[in-house]
Order: sequence, then structure tokens, then C-alpha cells
Amino acid sequence: MTNGVVIGAYWGDRPESIESCVERLAGCLDSLADIEARFGTWYSKKSSRKAGSGASLSHTAETLSQILLAGRNRRDFGGTVNEQLGFSMNAWNGDYERSASLSVFCGGYAGVAGLVNHFVISTPDSLDELVEAMDLATAKRLLTTIAGSWRPDWATIATDEMREEQRPLPRQPIVGIATYLGRARHVTGDNLPGWASIEMVDPGTLLLVDTDPRET
Repeated sequence: MTNGVVIGAYWGDRPESIESCVERLAGCLDSLADIEARFGTWYSKKSSRKAGSGASLSHTAETLSQILLAGRNRRDFGGTVNEQLGFSMNAWNGDYERSASLSVFCGGYAGVAGLVNHFVISTPDSLDELVEAMDLATAKRLLTTIAGSWRPDWATIATDEMREEQRPLPRQPIVGIATYLGRARHVTGDNLPGWASIEMVDPGTLLLVDTDPRET
């Protein structure tokens, strides 16, 4: 089983214009750059994977529009755009020592359970490495920033192992070291285990764990 950490936000079918997706993406990237330097610079995966080669992605509407439009899915016959499959892009941070990759899928409404809109940052870190590099306050800022930009159904910071252990159904949340739940998935603090706590944020709830729940 692979091991790594995913910082991801997920939401169901939501038709959106290219302008709306670009506005959300630009705001999110700008805010993340202020929180964590590792997530401040991105390179298109279509360019060379040599660190430092090529220009980093500008957060301008023009650049992000071009990339998201280029990521549209086209039908096998006729080559027409499948509007239901929205816009997408993939990038990486160009850092071999502290690598991170980015996947974005916005504006999709195909009605397929396993196909969800998302904003996902993946790193090869172990949980111990993540905790050492990122305190809980930073984790909270990252998650609330992403949630505020995309208004997802849920978002989480979780390891691959946590995902494997929980085995959620499609579109069901995964509980990580920090988990955001939108208003439709509101929870209360009743009967929470000792290692968990909640905080109310706009427009949802943060579920936080103080230790690795696998050991509790």
C-alpha cells in the first residue's frame, strides 16, 4: 500500500462557468501561498518535470482559464466538448525534496457517483512527517481556506492509510487529522471520543483530532 498525505476538498455535481472556476482557483492558490510556501508555486504537468524549468503558473484569470479549458474532456466521436465533465488541471510544485501535486476538477455534473469535483493536493509525506512540518493551526488554516474557496461538501487532511482503513462509499467523507464538513453534513460534539473535537466555521464544521486515531 502506498503511503502519503492528501489535502483534499470534494463536492458533488455542480455546473459552473469557466469564470466561476477560475475565480475560485485563483483565490485559493493566492491564499495557500500565504499559508504554506510549499504550496506557493506550481508548474503544469504538461511541461518538463525538471525542477525549475519552465515558467510557474500565474494566478491570472487568463492563464488559469487557458489551463482549465485545455483540460476539458472531448467525446471520442466528433471531438466535441462534454460540458458535463467540467474543467480540469494537474500541476506539481517543482520541488523534489518536498514534492506536492495538485489536481483540480470543477464544474462537473455528469451524475456519476465515482466522479466528483475536487481540489486535491497530494504529498508523499508520512503522517509523522506531516505533523512535524505542519502544526494544527496551519492545518486548520489550510482546510478552512480551501473550504472557503470551493464550498465543498467535505474536505480532509488524511493519509492514504486512513483512506484504506475507512473504505468510504463514493462521495462519503474520510475522517483525517482535520476534516471539514459542509452544512449538509453538520455534526455536533455529542459522544465524540476523547481525541476529537469540533469547531464551527463558516459555512460548516471542523472535526479535529489531537492524536492519530488509529492508536486510540
